[in-house]
Amino acid sequence: MINLLLSELTYWHWACLGLVLLCIEMVFPGSFFIWIGFASLLTAALTYCFDFMLPAQITSFAIFSIIGVTIGARLYRSLEISKGTSSLNRRADQMIGMTLTLSDPIVNGVGHIVMGDSRWRAIGKDMPAHTQVQIVDVNGNSLIIEEISPRS
Repeated sequence: MINLLLSELTYWHWACLGLVLLCIEMVFPGSFFIWIGFASLLTAALTYCFDFMLPAQITSFAIFSIIGVTIGARLYRSLEISKGTSSLNRRADQMIGMTLTLSDPIVNGVGHIVMGDSRWRAIGKDMPAHTQVQIVDVNGNSLIIEEISPRS
C-alpha cells in the first residue's frame, strides 16, 4: 500500500501537503511550518511543470525546505521586534520618561508621587510638593526622578 502511494505521488499531493502546513502555521504560529509549506508548494509546481519522479520530488522538497527555513531564521533574527528589551508586563519600566507632579515634597532625597490610584516612592534632589518632575529610572519599587524646570 505504501509502495503504491509513494510510486504515485503527484503534484496535487505536494500541493495539499503545502496547504495543510500553511494552515497549521496559521493555527499554531511559530514561523517554521510556513517555510516547509512553501517548499512543498514549490515542489508541487516543479512536479506539475516537469513531471518529476519520486527521488527528484523528495530531493527538491528537502532542498527547498532547508533553504526556506534558513532564510526564515535569518529574516526573523534581523527584525527589530526581536532585538532590544521589552517593557511588557513591567509597569515601572513603562513609566520612564513620564512627566508628573510631586504629591509630597522630597526631603532628604525621598518623597512620594501619586499616579492614578497608586502611590510611588520617589528618589531625587530635595524639592517642594507640586513640582513638575520626570521619571528617569526605576530602582526596585522606587522611581528616580529629576526636576523638569529647575527652580531659579
